[in-house]
Amino acid sequence: MLNKKMVEDLKTYIGVGGMLIIVTVTIMGVSFLFFPNENMVGAIIQFIGSIIGGALTLVGVQMTISKQDRDDFEKRYFREMKIIDSFLDKVSKVADFERDYWQLDKLEKDLC
Repeated sequence: MLNKKMVEDLKTYIGVGGMLIIVTVTIMGVSFLFFPNENMVGAIIQFIGSIIGGALTLVGVQMTISKQDRDDFEKRYFREMKIIDSFLDKVSKVADFERDYWQLDKLEKDLC
């Protein structure tokens, strides 16, 4: 499920990707003017493609690590909340026992 931050990040990445495509097409056009040799134009296009591919891979890895961190936090949070809840239940039972004990002690003193 996409939350608001993920949607905003996705919009940013799509915008950056669109700009990269526009820049790539522009550089290709300019390279055809200055480098009539097709091999040189191919090399420039491959270099730009590798930069774009690396950037997209980096973004994907960043998104994956961020999601994994959130998932790990949620798992730890719920596990630790169960431990705390169990502890509070035990403390509550001890407090109830202590209260009942003192009430019985007071009742014995009142009867004697």
